[in-house]
This record gives sequence, structure tokens and C-alpha cells, in this order.
Amino acid sequence: MAPVGSVDVELLLIGWLQQRLGEGVWVRDELDNNLLDDLPTVLVQRVGGTDDGFRLDRSLVDIDVYDSTRGGAIGLAATIRGLL
Repeated sequence: MAPVGSVDVELLLIGWLQQRLGEGVWVRDELDNNLLDDLPTVLVQRVGGTDDGFRLDRSLVDIDVYDSTRGGAIGLAATIRGLL
């Protein structure tokens, strides 16, 4: 059985997505000033959710996709949607 404890859903999801999307895609939890140099980029942020205070955490996570073209961003977003 896995240990029960606090889980950083952003960190977990960033690592999981990075493994599946490969080295050509940046997966991160914040944007920086060099966004144009780091495309495509996937931004993962926890934006809410609930916690029962004991063991159940229902995280609400927002995933934004940035690429040099709209078509590239839409395609990458569809890939991520399929993975999730």
C-alpha cells in the first residue's frame, strides 16, 4: 500500500506529462520571460479543489498550452487530453 501523505499534484503531473511528451516540450508550473525561446510549453497549475482533511484530495488543475502556432497548440492540447 502506498504511504498516505500530502501530494503536490502540480509536481506529480509535471513529471508525468514530461515523461510522456518528451524532451521537445517544456512542462512547468510558471511562465518566464523567455517563453518564445521555450516553445512548446505546457503550464500546469492547481487552481482549486477540495480536501476532506483526512485522506481525499480532489484537485482542480488547469493546463494551458503555448506553441508558435495555433494549430501546434491545439494539437498538443489534444494529445494531453488523450493522455489524461
